[in-house]
Amino acid sequence: MDRQRYLLLFCMLFAGYEPFMKAGPFAYIAAPTSVVVVDTATNTTVKTIPVPGSTYLYSIALTPDNHYAYVTDVEATQVFAIDLISNAVSSINTSSIDTLSPLFVVITPDGASAYVSFESEAHLAKISIPSNTITGYLLDAPQYYAYVLAMAPNGKTIYLSGDDETPGNQVSTFSIATQAQSGIGGVGGSGGYIPGLAITSDSNTLFACCAADNIVVPIINLLSSPTVKPGIPFNYPYAMVLNSDNTRGYVIGDTTGPNNFGIINLSTNPATVTSTLTVGDNPIFIALTGDGNYAYVSNGATSIYVVNTRKNSVTSFELDPIGNGIAIATTPPPSNVIGIHKCNVFLDKTERILNITWNASTVTGITSYNIYNGSTLITSVSPAESLSYNALLNGCDTGSNFSVTAVSTVGGESVPTLITIQS
Repeated sequence: MDRQRYLLLFCMLFAGYEPFMKAGPFAYIAAPTSVVVVDTATNTTVKTIPVPGSTYLYSIALTPDNHYAYVTDVEATQVFAIDLISNAVSSINTSSIDTLSPLFVVITPDGASAYVSFESEAHLAKISIPSNTITGYLLDAPQYYAYVLAMAPNGKTIYLSGDDETPGNQVSTFSIATQAQSGIGGVGGSGGYIPGLAITSDSNTLFACCAADNIVVPIINLLSSPTVKPGIPFNYPYAMVLNSDNTRGYVIGDTTGPNNFGIINLSTNPATVTSTLTVGDNPIFIALTGDGNYAYVSNGATSIYVVNTRKNSVTSFELDPIGNGIAIATTPPPSNVIGIHKCNVFLDKTERILNITWNASTVTGITSYNIYNGSTLITSVSPAESLSYNALLNGCDTGSNFSVTAVSTVGGESVPTLITIQS
């Protein structure tokens, strides 16, 4: 770094440089004929991706590297694949698998395949990524149904639930390796309608939203001997998400009026709903930011509701047109962020430098790495450059307040990674 750049950096550090406004993770919201991209830091639309040929886009899922989005069209026999780097859109005709509309879509943890359910509940479709070739599987309906899908984080199993009013094996498993299907008995009660599933990060506990029975049912020991536990009372539960450490669940109820958003404390035995909020009428989709601090809820109307899960408060913003499925792309932060002090003593001065290095983020579309001192943006480093930076310090024992973030065109800015100081 040349002397002029050192002087500029010194001025920024110690002369009150204005903080940089960080971009949040990006929420991708399925609108009828487009995908709307919202910056969660400001809840403003940053981009709209038109989806030519679409009729009514419904469910959306993103690949783990944030490269592709897959969206179902419930008024046609097609799924759309969107390259989120180029915004190129491809249509995948599903009529050879099922003549009814595709409903829900999930993506395997390795990003190799998308799986889709149908209105008939009798088939699954596997879409290979990125070739978009399609394979169909006939399910054992009506004994087992496929309406809502939940992908196990270990990538081995898809959990299916039914939209049928007949009691029975309304939750079943589909092996990705063998395509074998089996049921989990004792879930569904008197109504049998299970519109929502959520699975823990260890792939060992599943929560089933038993709407007609007004309970959320935990199914534990999935990896050994699945066991159905007593339900958690909640009025007409429709969908649910879990935070990353599985200590809290957030559930929406497809009802009109108050208390249709519930916060469940999963660390107690039994788990209990600790508080409820209101998120418009008849919410149908919910997504959680990677840090678990905000839940986004849509109800097929123009308002998107945002729950601050730290403060138990609700705000909303308007979306034109309406919003359906929501997926939130989070940029992983850079890893192995190391800072090493260097004190160079010269005849006329002593330079105190913090040499910062880091490993690249693991997703596509990275545009820069931002270096912060506290909340002050010091500089941005291109991913094409050496992933390092020399920061001028005021003393050899300072520098622990520095951090590095990754910025992506698809996922926004990551959470900061504090620098590990090595002397």
